[in-house]
Amino acid sequence: MNLLSPKNLKKIKISDKELFADKLEFMSEPNCELSFQNFFMWGDIYKMSFFLYKDRLFIFNALEGDVSFPIGDKMQLEELIDISNRLSKENKDFVFSQVPENYINEYDCGNRFDISTNIDFDDYIYLADDLVQLSGKKLRKKRNLIKQFKTIYPTYKVVSLADKNIQEVLEMANECLQEKGGGENLLQEYSALTKGLENFEELDLCGISIEVDNKIIAFSICSELTKNTALVHFEKTLKGYKGAAQCINFETAKILQKKYKYINREQDLGIDGLRQAKKSYQPYKMLKTYILK
Repeated sequence: MNLLSPKNLKKIKISDKELFADKLEFMSEPNCELSFQNFFMWGDIYKMSFFLYKDRLFIFNALEGDVSFPIGDKMQLEELIDISNRLSKENKDFVFSQVPENYINEYDCGNRFDISTNIDFDDYIYLADDLVQLSGKKLRKKRNLIKQFKTIYPTYKVVSLADKNIQEVLEMANECLQEKGGGENLLQEYSALTKGLENFEELDLCGISIEVDNKIIAFSICSELTKNTALVHFEKTLKGYKGAAQCINFETAKILQKKYKYINREQDLGIDGLRQAKKSYQPYKMLKTYILK
């Protein structure tokens, strides 16, 4: 059987949610890319499909030419080498992506694979308490901007996205897209966001909007990544509302803090402004993953 043949590869559908949940519960680290919600929302953009082999789940990214590290019960190194050899025959450029650091540390992978990593794809992990308390000198500016926002807009509202008209949220997202001038990456993000909003309940998403004078000026969309970690998929703010970006971050963390110890705010993708913004919140941990070839 050719594992990467079109006949064997399956498109990721909402109906696969339980199958993914059964496999993802074995996940050893709270990696944002190993999220059913992200697989589904970004699946068409990255030409993702999946196959099952030896009771593990594998995600094939046709755009990048990689296969996810086996999702499910832990795979011994010799098993990994065996399937790697098989996949390499089917695609000479094949690599395993999303390999957890603890697997690299446990096994002597360097003798059998070329190992690489990329800081652009490190996950930013924060303590939920830290994002609410914003303690210390380094976060004083964040506190001040939130205070200014509350002073300028004392009647702002925080509304659950579950109670909002999805079209209103999309309109605000489109306005935000126009403000930033479009671009391929932003258009792809808007496409993924649209797919998420259109399947909001089915994907077990949650989120909030901030409203000023009944207009949505910021929103966030989140999900549960692990039992103690929430994942923030999207966070958008319109220009011209000083402190709104800090306020949506704070209000989101305040809600997530009730259930989760950690918040994964995904990656910076090597974008300077995004990297600076995420680092400025003093992450608790940078979660690194590896590539094996």
